[in-house]
Amino acid sequence: MTHPQPDWSEQDGDEVVASVLAVARRGSVCVAGLSSQRASAVCWDRRDGRPLWPIFSWQDRRAHAWIDQLAPYGASVHAKTGLFLSSHYGASKLRWALDHLPAVREAMRARTLA
Repeated sequence: MTHPQPDWSEQDGDEVVASVLAVARRGSVCVAGLSSQRASAVCWDRRDGRPLWPIFSWQDRRAHAWIDQLAPYGASVHAKTGLFLSSHYGASKLRWALDHLPAVREAMRARTLA
């Protein structure tokens, strides 16, 4: 886990995949799963399976300004989803990626974003 800037919390996607593969190779593992706080997010390119940016950890809050602008709709969002607006959720992380990462935008345009 790294924290390259205030409110940022990231993990190396290649490192996570490599660690799962290393454990699987040690034994007769036929299924593996990853568990996080369910609000981690990563953008992959389907062409090569590589992450386009480090994993946004569940702790990452870099998109708080984007979420804050939605405050007037907070009650409506909560009524419809049961969730309170929070930059911890994946949607704000994916919005930030689309707004700030050219590789993510290009993968979206190429229809290879996963």
